[in-house]
Amino acid sequence: MRQATAYSVRAGNAPRFLSLFALVAIVIGAVSQSAAAQAPIVKTVTFCATEGDVRLLCGLLSPEDLFVVPGTDWVVASSLLEGFGLHIINVRDKSTTELYPTQAPKERFDKKTYPACPSAPDAEAKARFSTAGVFVHPGRNGLSTVYAVFLGKRTSVEVFELDMRGRRPSATWVGCVVAPDGVNLNSVVALPEDGFIATSFNPPGADARAARARLEAGEINAEVWEWHTGKGWTKVPGSEASGPNGVEISKDGKWIYFCAWGSQNLVRLSRGNSPPKRDNIPLGFRPDNIHWALDGTLLGSGATEPSGTKVVKIDPATLKVTPLFEKLDTPGFVRGTAAIQVGNEIWIGTARANHVAVISAPK
Repeated sequence: MRQATAYSVRAGNAPRFLSLFALVAIVIGAVSQSAAAQAPIVKTVTFCATEGDVRLLCGLLSPEDLFVVPGTDWVVASSLLEGFGLHIINVRDKSTTELYPTQAPKERFDKKTYPACPSAPDAEAKARFSTAGVFVHPGRNGLSTVYAVFLGKRTSVEVFELDMRGRRPSATWVGCVVAPDGVNLNSVVALPEDGFIATSFNPPGADARAARARLEAGEINAEVWEWHTGKGWTKVPGSEASGPNGVEISKDGKWIYFCAWGSQNLVRLSRGNSPPKRDNIPLGFRPDNIHWALDGTLLGSGATEPSGTKVVKIDPATLKVTPLFEKLDTPGFVRGTAAIQVGNEIWIGTARANHVAVISAPK
């Protein structure tokens, strides 16, 4: 009897055990699917075409600005397409990973450093998240800071902690700095001490067409701004220009270099002097972004007229300008906006297509 009873009890409980196993399997499957859905999207971009000495790396989304993460094989790319925000590209395998916004964006508000920031971007802002200038400030232990100019629901510099310690990089939103009234931010660069400098390109106004015409004629319309925690925004003395655009700074923080898109020149401006020292270097094209090359020169890139792309090298000491690349627009590549050195290559971004042009860096 006991054996029979024992058997009947086990037999009666069998469906319960099966149901439990089935439930666990369902939960595990759901968690796996949820994790997969929340994981950053990774895709591979490929070289899709060759135009003379230019190779096109296709599959990127309006990469208006590019920045090499110092000491790594990764490049952060901005995007002017709404909702695509920031991506990071692996130089070796040409895979891209979305950084922000993702389906499950990481956010950790640093209110101490960014006390005037209203909040992280809301759902509407994330859906329309687009970025212009981007800068990566190296940190320690695989952590860096990314500054990106957000053009959307608010005009601001959004700040992220970039974590390079995992198999794939990830970004955590940590704060923002909203632009002053009447300032239309474009590019940003971190300062050696703390804070950052940002350019104002073409302030918003009632008659956008007339403002654009004045800008293209080289009329002074804006300036460069500096921001620090606890101090807020201040205009950089002597920085008034026609369409301030891309910006860089010397390692010691004593010199600011920025593009004047409207007047087609580069400005070198001293920082901390009164009055400031200023040099205007004619370029003969509309410079968009500038970035440091590996040899300590500046790479400037932008649009030629009527329609093309030009990249030059600028010696920060002598201000000598050396042409490196010039190309008329084609169906494959339209108006470059940013040039960076990636090893023995130069990558050229554009806001008007979904690819990067790659050329050999000069020896």
